[in-house]
Amino acid sequence: MRNRVSASFYKEDRKKPYQYATHYSYDVHGNVKYLVQDIRELSYDTAHKGYFRMQYDYDLISGKVNQLSYNPGKSDAFYHSYDYDADNRITKVWTSRDGQFWDNDARYNYYLHGPL
Repeated sequence: MRNRVSASFYKEDRKKPYQYATHYSYDVHGNVKYLVQDIRELSYDTAHKGYFRMQYDYDLISGKVNQLSYNPGKSDAFYHSYDYDADNRITKVWTSRDGQFWDNDARYNYYLHGPL
């Protein structure tokens, strides 16, 4: 955690507990491994208890995000997956509700001289 943000909080009154918080965890390369949104107003929600997790999977060599998982394993789970070209430019975006069946939501093409 050296030189990394471990959490950020929002408090309306410094004498009371925080209303919202974001907690971070990092991999050995310094990338955000996952973050947890802590929303106290939603703590009554029996499925989440006010916690919402976003997990990132990276390519170890390039450092680009391969997949983002929102609340993996929960009933409202949602996944984003990304394809890149040889120049590490995003070419396709895929989404899934279960991590098994994917929809192609976006496709990007680039000119030979670089622009999208």
